[in-house]
Amino acid sequence: MWQTRRQTPLMHDTLTAKPYRLVWFQHFHKAGGSSVIAEAGLNGERFYPRHYNGNPVDENGWEIPIWRMDEAEQRAFVDHCETLGVTFVATEWGSQIYPALRDDPRVFSLTFLRDPWDRLVSNYRYAMARGNAPATPIDQFFPHHSLMFRQPEYYTRMLAGGLGVCKAGDAALAAAAGEALAAIDFRADLYNKNAFQALCHRLGWTNHAVVSNKTPGLAMGALQQAARGDFGFLYRNIKLRSEQWNGIKAFRPRFEEMNPLDRALFDGLEESC
Repeated sequence: MWQTRRQTPLMHDTLTAKPYRLVWFQHFHKAGGSSVIAEAGLNGERFYPRHYNGNPVDENGWEIPIWRMDEAEQRAFVDHCETLGVTFVATEWGSQIYPALRDDPRVFSLTFLRDPWDRLVSNYRYAMARGNAPATPIDQFFPHHSLMFRQPEYYTRMLAGGLGVCKAGDAALAAAAGEALAAIDFRADLYNKNAFQALCHRLGWTNHAVVSNKTPGLAMGALQQAARGDFGFLYRNIKLRSEQWNGIKAFRPRFEEMNPLDRALFDGLEESC
């Protein structure tokens, strides 16, 4: 599947080169991922030759489904990245077999989790401000029929899916997700003010305090949509905010009922920073 033959370094390179390291980032939607990826770039990490926000893509721009690889394919992909000199990879549309990655001394895996409710609200406000979804109350925004990051138990199903546990009872899903999360080398709450500096220290990065992919203000969102020919965006969102914004808080009890596994996973997070 992958080109695994490694280049043989010259003798003087073997004496001076640092050991190869691949930083593997489990990116959860609206949990600070774009800022991590921006910092990686600023610190000289090398992305896959073709990538979208750190996710490897093919020559046609389609994501390479690295999250579907088995252990052997995953190991071969790390070999492939070493051959190319790639030092940073993100997985956003699935999850890896992290217990296997943990056993590979070349790989340093990391992730940030955000309170599940806060993550959804951020996702909702971002989508409304950017016009990425129709102006609608949050209880019509979530759950979504196909977008995983707008479905119940997002964290749990992503992490469990990496271990091949996709359709199972709650106990099996929770156990698999917990096993995967515990195998990630660096895991932290996004709101831990010391976590990012600790990550930079672990990786030898300089902390540039980048904040990427922020939710734009309503005026900026209106300008962006007007450039696309949508001149009703501002009216729809002003109407939505005036009529439905209080509905966000009202929806929280229902959200928590739908996401007990994610709540337990997040509240039980054992940070490694």
